[in-house]
Amino acid sequence: MRALRDVVREAAPGLQERLKWGHLVYVGGGPVLLIRAEQHRLLFGFWRGKRLLHIEPRMTGGGKYELRTLDLRPGTPLAWSTALALAGRRRPAGRGTGRRDGAGVENASVRRRTADHQDESPESPP
Repeated sequence: MRALRDVVREAAPGLQERLKWGHLVYVGGGPVLLIRAEQHRLLFGFWRGKRLLHIEPRMTGGGKYELRTLDLRPGTPLAWSTALALAGRRRPAGRGTGRRDGAGVENASVRRRTADHQDESPESPP
């Protein structure tokens, strides 16, 4: 859990960490992502996560705000660069950012360091 918190802080330092619904929720103009600790797994979840499946296709879920979660159990691989790309490319639930990819100014450094993920979005402008 500590490693995921570090990823979120590095990729999106402008988000506020709150305890909601019994787990960590990061907000910035609405809920953006969550970290949920359970006995045998961690869930790394994203509102509007359906739009992040090109970065991490193992995410599952659905619903009104397109919530997708990545089920992390002992031994589940997750590259630091992938976690940074997920946490850095986010959009609050129910709100637009004015950009089609949902990226904000605060995550420009993350996208620069993870250039292999930068242009893979099917929603990025040509």
